[in-house]
Amino acid sequence: MMSLDLYLGLGHGGVAARADTAFWCEHAGVEEGADALFAHAGAGARRWRKVPVRLWLSGALARPFLCGPVSGMNRWTEVIELARSTAAESTGIDALCSVTVEHWPHPRPSLAVAVATATLDAVERAAREHRVALRSVRPWWALALERSSTVASGARLMAMTDTDAMTVLGEHDDGLHTASGYMPGPSAEHADRLLARLALTAGVAADAVVRVELGRGADGLAGRLPFNVVPPR
Repeated sequence: MMSLDLYLGLGHGGVAARADTAFWCEHAGVEEGADALFAHAGAGARRWRKVPVRLWLSGALARPFLCGPVSGMNRWTEVIELARSTAAESTGIDALCSVTVEHWPHPRPSLAVAVATATLDAVERAAREHRVALRSVRPWWALALERSSTVASGARLMAMTDTDAMTVLGEHDDGLHTASGYMPGPSAEHADRLLARLALTAGVAADAVVRVELGRGADGLAGRLPFNVVPPR
C-alpha cells in the first residue's frame, strides 16, 4: 500500500512517496519546517486522499535512551514516570518532553524515546491547519533499524545517520546494551573511530557494525528507505 512519508529535522525536511523524494526544504526551526511539510502534503490531499501519512523525526528531535532495568514496579504508569525522570539526563533534552517505552524494563533494559512536547505540539498544529490526517510520528532511525534488520539480521551495533544526528543502538543476545545519539552527526572519520571504540567496548565484531545514512542507503538498502536521495549539503 502506498504511503506518504514526511521527514522533519532541525533544519531540513522532506516529503516522499514510494521512497522517491518529491519535496525537500530547508527551514529555520521545527515549527517552520512542520508548517512547510504539511502545507506541501495538504496541497496534494486530493491526489493523496486515504493515503497513510507518516512523520519521521530526526535523531535530534526523537532521542533514544535505555530505561532500566529496574525491579519492584507494578504498573505501567510507574515505568513512564521512571522514563520521564531520567529522560533529560539521558538525552540532553532540557524541555518538557513526551516519552515512549518499548517494553517492561525488567529484567532487561528497554528502549525508550524522548521527544520535546513543543515539537509534538508544532507537528499536531501544522497537520490540523493543513487538514492532513497524520497516522504516526516516529524516529527515522526506527524505520532504518526495521528495514536494515532484513539485510543485517546478525548486526549487533547499528549506526543510523540523518541530517541532524548519528543514532547508535547495540544489542547482545540478552538485550540492548547501547542507545545513544550524537549531535551534530560526527564526520566520517570521527564516526569510524567512535564506532570502533563502541564495538570494542561492547565486544562486538567489526563486521557486525552496520551503518545506514538517510538519503544514501547502505548495504543494499538504496531505494528501500524514504528520502533515498538527499540534495547536496
